[in-house]
Amino acid sequence: MGHNFLDVEPDAVDSGGRSVQSSAADWRAWASSAETQLREVSGVLVDGRIVLAWDGFAGDTIQANHALAGMVETLGTNTRSGAATVVDTDDQATGHLSWAAGEVTGLAERIAGPVTDG
Repeated sequence: MGHNFLDVEPDAVDSGGRSVQSSAADWRAWASSAETQLREVSGVLVDGRIVLAWDGFAGDTIQANHALAGMVETLGTNTRSGAATVVDTDDQATGHLSWAAGEVTGLAERIAGPVTDG
């Protein structure tokens, strides 16, 4: 039978998020390089219809590349945030369960005591 809990390694998740975050600069550099190359091609085209078609394609591609670079950084940030949330939630749950266990233990001790008349 399967486990009834979620097993997470927050340190590994945080490390992965940090790695993704640190690659964001490379993604931005790649997007900028691709933009430069796409714009250079437009400068050598002669036919007006081809220029218009190319510029439309290049504009969409440039926008998508820069958006992708931004999403990479967001993914890394959100991954790290998720790891921190798991740790915080686990700590809070431990505190609540410890309190509840203490209450139940205290109640059990009172119930297990002798019954007296008043």
